[in-house]
Amino acid sequence: MSESKYEDLDTEEAKTDYQQALLKRAMSYCWSEAFLGRFRRFFSENAGVFEDHAREHMNFTKTEDCSTPTVEHDLNHHKCFAEYLEMFESTLEAFVEEEGSTSADFFQQLSDCKENPRITPEENLFIQCLLASADYESFYSVMIKEAKKLIVMKNAGKIYDGPTEIASPTAEGKEGDLDGFEDLGIDDGESKDARK
Repeated sequence: MSESKYEDLDTEEAKTDYQQALLKRAMSYCWSEAFLGRFRRFFSENAGVFEDHAREHMNFTKTEDCSTPTVEHDLNHHKCFAEYLEMFESTLEAFVEEEGSTSADFFQQLSDCKENPRITPEENLFIQCLLASADYESFYSVMIKEAKKLIVMKNAGKIYDGPTEIASPTAEGKEGDLDGFEDLGIDDGESKDARK
């Protein structure tokens, strides 16, 4: 039994056709909401890890490179990348196994597709994106953009950003203990007049 379906093909044309079909299936799988949604959630949920760096680089435009050599990446950034990479590889591995291939063969097939003159610009972009998905600098750039979105949402009051200053309780702990929560729309079920 051979290592992959690709190795069983005997002509270059058959191999090229197989690569094209594999590329189309990979695009369909990787651009599905099930695949992308998982990573969007990860990026959104972990954006806070990169918030300090994003604040330092809020002046960057979309065309500027966030991965300048002067930026020091801390351990939490690398830990987050390792978690992402593990999730990326395991998610993609399900597709690769279904294709009867190995990760190494799959990425080699994608790389070989770049040389195919029949490849479309959309397919070429997909290959570049998929190959860059395992790159730390690409990951860091995405996370900085997500962290900037998080900062903007917090500044706009769309996302809770920790405790706000509320009225402190009086010495007796009665009057004033719920007053600050009224501003947040929290009601204890009785009116302020009834508490007095």
